Formats: sequence, C-alpha cells, structure tokens
Amino acid sequence: SGPGWMAGYGKMMRPDLVVVTSIKSEHNRTFATLLETRAEKVKMVRALAADGIAVLNGDDPNVRWMATQTAARVMTFGLDPGNDIRATKVFFNDNGTANFEIQLAAGTFNFHSPLIGTHMVYPLLAAIGVAHMEGKNLAEVIPRLEKITPVTSRMELITLPGGNRILDDSFKSTQESIEAVFEIFSKMPAARKIVVIGRIEEPIGKERDRYRELGTRLAQFADLILCIGGGEMTSLRAAAVKGGMDSTTVKLLGSRIEGAADWLKSSLKPGDLVLVKGAATQRLRRVVLQLTGKNAA
Repeated sequence: SGPGWMAGYGKMMRPDLVVVTSIKSEHNRTFATLLETRAEKVKMVRALAADGIAVLNGDDPNVRWMATQTAARVMTFGLDPGNDIRATKVFFNDNGTANFEIQLAAGTFNFHSPLIGTHMVYPLLAAIGVAHMEGKNLAEVIPRLEKITPVTSRMELITLPGGNRILDDSFKSTQESIEAVFEIFSKMPAARKIVVIGRIEEPIGKERDRYRELGTRLAQFADLILCIGGGEMTSLRAAAVKGGMDSTTVKLLGSRIEGAADWLKSSLKPGDLVLVKGAATQRLRRVVLQLTGKNAA
C-alpha cells in the first residue's frame, strides 16, 4: 500500500500512491480464491484520486486488471512486452543476482541487481516505476537501488567462516515463494546442494500432495535434504526417493530444530551450498545463526 493508506473498522483514508506487486495464495485461509484476494486488494487502487498513482505488476493478470478499476495514473511493470517499465536481457550471475536492462519511455538503463532471484526483479522495477512517476532522476536513483541489501532471511546469501554459503529464505514459506527460491537455487553452481526444508504455509488443496510435489522437485537438484516438520514430511521424503534420491540422503528431523545445526556441521563439505526455507512460525533463522556462531535464542 502507498502513503496515506489506512484501513480498518470500515474507515479509509485516501492514498496518494499504491503499489501492487502480486496476487498470490498467501492469504488463502482467509480468502479462498485469488479472485477474493483481488477483490480485497483492489480497494486500495479504487481509493486513489485522479491525481494519484497506481504502480502495478503487469505480468500478473489479476494485478493488471486493477488498471481498469481506477481513475488514477497507472504505470505497469514486469518482464512481458506491453509493460510501461520492463526488464529485458535478464542474465543471472553465479550468486543468483541478475543483470538486466530497464526499458521505459525515459530511456534504457543497465541495472545490476543486488537481490537474488527472478521474483526479486519485480520489486526493483516497482521502485523504479515509483521514482519515475514521482519525477525523480533515474540516473541518480538506479545506483542507489544497486546498493540495497536483502531483508533478513529473505533471499539472504551468507558465507560461513569456512567458505560454505547459505541462502537463507526462512522468513516465510508460501507455495509461490518455495517455487521461486527452488528455481534460482537449482541453477546456482555448487559442489553439492543441501536443502533444509520446513513446513508450507497455508498449502493449497491436499496438504500431502503439496509435500509430494516438493519432494519430486527437490530430487531434481538436491544432494541432501533435512526435513523439519510433522508427519507430512514423510510424503516429501517418499517422493524424493521415488524421484531418484537415496533414502539415506533425506533426513527427517521432526518438528523441532534441535540437532539441525549439528547435522549440517557434520555433513558440510567444501563448496557446499545450503538453502534454508520454512514457515515463519518455525523460525529456521535460528539454524543459520547457530552455523554462523551467533546467539540463536
């Protein structure tokens, strides 16, 4: 939401600027369908006055539709043709960050993203869109954006004292965020890839089916898997083994994190890359902190 936005108890202040990056499954326990989520989020866009600004993800059809629901000025962003601001020639580095061109009416700019993954290109484009709509000099804005750092536990790449790396994305674990981190992690070069995987937040449909899908996907790129969760993890393990992994390479730790850091320390070899991904309530950041020697209370 943009500045000036307040919602609650039926009261609303008119916003000046609204940014909508996606309509996804994160709230599916509250809103059963994406259309219901869209119906809730569009209220922000409809509240804009004619002199307001809506910066919308044009690659997401549910967000692009919102452009038809407002009298405000609209700028769309994304990777697809037809957006007002677009990332093209996207190239990923070995550390998962991207280089790309930004194309918009004001010109074309080269951009070196400090953030990891395709899904992190979108908030960067949104920020550039806001700056452009606010009349900022993009030649000054872009170097600043190239220096930002990841939010803690959101696609945060950490190098351990011995040289091994951890991709910490344990802030939350919706299905879309799992798919996004798997996509980039699977392409990052490493001697071996170890995945510490926790629960899915608000899984859609039959829960065990979702965990089977995770196991099948993990079998395509993971060398070792450490599962932290309940009985649903047996479905993940079975699917990973069916997908070609040896049963000894998929460990079920249970629902508590005690022992996770020790298992990793005993398993790590030079050149390994570790992914930590789980539900917010699991606080798997504690595993990362233990590996870095910090207080993980």
